[in-house]
Amino acid sequence: MNLGITDQLADGAGETPLRALPWVDEDRDECRCEPAFREPVGTGVEDRVILDVDAGACPGRGDLAASADCLATVVEALGDRDADVIRTRHRGRERSYADRAADLLTAAGRFRERVGFREERLAERVLRDPLGAAVEAAGRAGPTKRIAAETGLLSAAEDLGGGENWPESDGVLSDRLRAHVGPTAATARVAASPPPGATLVDRWTVPTGATVRLYDGDDSLRTYHLTPP
Repeated sequence: MNLGITDQLADGAGETPLRALPWVDEDRDECRCEPAFREPVGTGVEDRVILDVDAGACPGRGDLAASADCLATVVEALGDRDADVIRTRHRGRERSYADRAADLLTAAGRFRERVGFREERLAERVLRDPLGAAVEAAGRAGPTKRIAAETGLLSAAEDLGGGENWPESDGVLSDRLRAHVGPTAATARVAASPPPGATLVDRWTVPTGATVRLYDGDDSLRTYHLTPP
């Protein structure tokens, strides 16, 4: 009896992703993100590469700051190719990681690819803890530190992890891996957290019950962060 299960699970190409089949993955908590590189056309920006991550079936929701497994999937994919932007999609919500966040993740992928043959443990650490791996590599002498510098991991970690005070700043990746979030159907994205290093200046509640926080940071303009009720 044909219940049409294959048709219901088939992707846009008419094929059934193995991860969509419930009897394939026994561990339902593991990452099920599906990363794919693409180059948008007609945007006026040449040579722009996006790592598009379908996290629709993933329990980690493609939240790279909250899910170490999703982060590992992305860093592993970036070992094959650089990306200017990483975008994850889960049930109508898109998280976009660009600029310093994308630089760190891309450098982590490069570093893992090059250091893996001599430092297997460190190559595994950088998948889930790029900042910690960068701190460890910076304290090494010889090829490991050189590879970290050549792949851009040290400079990217310094930019994202605390500037000139890195690595003494001990920045936590989940606090600094800042995503811009919005509905997949919308063109605008909103930062889900204040900028790294920002200082809280004021806080108040508006009549709707939302909380407004005002931050001073490195930018010339102040940052307003709105938390819904």
